Amino acid sequence: MADIMLALDHAATTLDWETQFHLVRTGNPSGWEMLRAVAKSCAGAVVVGHVEPGDGTSLRRLPVPVVHVGAGEPEEHPAVVRVDNRYAGAQVAEHLLALGHRRTAIVGPRRWTIPFAERREGLLTTFAAAGVSPPLVLSQPDPDAGTIVRLWVAGATAAVCVYDRLALYLLRAAREAGVRVPDDLSVAGFDDMDWSGFLAPALTTVHIPRHQMAAMAIDRLQAFIRGEPLEAPLIIRPNPLSEEDNRFGTDEFLAWCAATGAEPYLNNNCRSVEEAVRWLEYTNHAGDTHYTRLRAANGHPEPYGVRYWGLGNEVYGAWQMGHRTAEQYAAAARELPATDPSSARPLRVNRWSPRTAADALFYAGVFHALQRLSGHSVPVSMANTVNLINANAPIVARPAGVVKSATYYVWDLYQNHTGPIALPVTVEGPSVLRPVRWGPLLDAEGQFYTRPNSAPYLDTAASLSADRRTLYITAINRHRSASVEARLVVDGLASNVPAHARALELGADVECVLASNSLSVPDRVATRDKGAVELPDGTYRFPPHSITLLSFNLSG
Repeated sequence: MADIMLALDHAATTLDWETQFHLVRTGNPSGWEMLRAVAKSCAGAVVVGHVEPGDGTSLRRLPVPVVHVGAGEPEEHPAVVRVDNRYAGAQVAEHLLALGHRRTAIVGPRRWTIPFAERREGLLTTFAAAGVSPPLVLSQPDPDAGTIVRLWVAGATAAVCVYDRLALYLLRAAREAGVRVPDDLSVAGFDDMDWSGFLAPALTTVHIPRHQMAAMAIDRLQAFIRGEPLEAPLIIRPNPLSEEDNRFGTDEFLAWCAATGAEPYLNNNCRSVEEAVRWLEYTNHAGDTHYTRLRAANGHPEPYGVRYWGLGNEVYGAWQMGHRTAEQYAAAARELPATDPSSARPLRVNRWSPRTAADALFYAGVFHALQRLSGHSVPVSMANTVNLINANAPIVARPAGVVKSATYYVWDLYQNHTGPIALPVTVEGPSVLRPVRWGPLLDAEGQFYTRPNSAPYLDTAASLSADRRTLYITAINRHRSASVEARLVVDGLASNVPAHARALELGADVECVLASNSLSVPDRVATRDKGAVELPDGTYRFPPHSITLLSFNLSG
């Protein structure tokens, strides 16, 4: 769903439309009430995903034109853009039949919503027409070793997962059970997620044309708003099965880094220590081994000397192929230095970089956490954004131009306007009590366990310039509507903080915390230079929902 929403944002931006995204659950009256309330503030709406019908509820009854991207339920009407999922299922079945498979399993979730049921129907119909044995249908949202046993007992030589994440789980279970893919078991999926091509082996999957669907949905919404008649729902047939060939690999990436002057950073997904060691050996080892000879055959006889290595992404999550406990993760990490002690392996902070003013505040809070950890025995020494261009990146590229997102200014503020010497900071002030997720465990209803925790409205960090002549204090005021006045006290100074400072602000001048930058207003959320400001008696009033950086000259 996230990739369709990104594609919708892209399509809307080309029309210079402003977009808002809301997560709404339509399975109860309050969800529909929220959907109606959100719709009232917009000129039109695009609803993505399955919509739960209810008493007296209908997309037609919303107060604005609505286009539905998804299954086309609970009602069929012209303002629907959907995928022909039966056709997609038939494609996969024909592919497996052509490979000679006559015993296939279909793996799905506990609840077969309309798209998944349609894919299952396309598979079953095609297999029945070919006269093969009825497939084994499993409702297992988390395939494990037991799933592999059931496939083996049924004699299945292939398994089709009705979405790619299920296929990821199944591949992990197969690997742990010693089942080779595709030698012992062929695995196929649906949706062609961005990460599917990076699996080993690459996943065979049906590509869903999300960008095409998004563009059509925005076109249809534009026509709907204009009052133009819509004749019939748009039904899109997905593209043929895709299989990523991984032509842009290690050597190509490192060649690109050399050409652009970038410092390479490679992230191993931690599927096994053996794999990580072999990759390190391929890139950095100078001796005569199978992998160094392979590197030479690929055109690079000398070691690359890659200094920065990441150890997995989201390895705490069961959805990752390298899923492991914190203890297992640490044990694996300790085995790597023996291969190449010169390589730097910083703790990796690599999450999504949001684009709204509210998310910029969250992002700044992550930087504050990193600064507070600088005195730790193993400090965090590197922070990465997940992408550089688009997909929640600091820079957004559109056909009509380029925009700096709100997070671009957060990176600039903390990287180029603070000092390298972190200082300890304590804050005494107003706070709010909020439930905070406590670890990865789920309760009986499938929800994360939480504990009440006090979150201060004002979050601060401090640093010194390398020559210790400039003090930098950054403060995040998380309150949505109220300023917070604070008195700054610096230990070690003969008097209070200097009475004047230079102030930079981010987010203070936007009315809505969900504000973001666009081609029409590229600097709506941007750093503002307030110049010299006064701090009578060391006090300063921090505006609501803002990031403030105060620079003090300590040289007199």
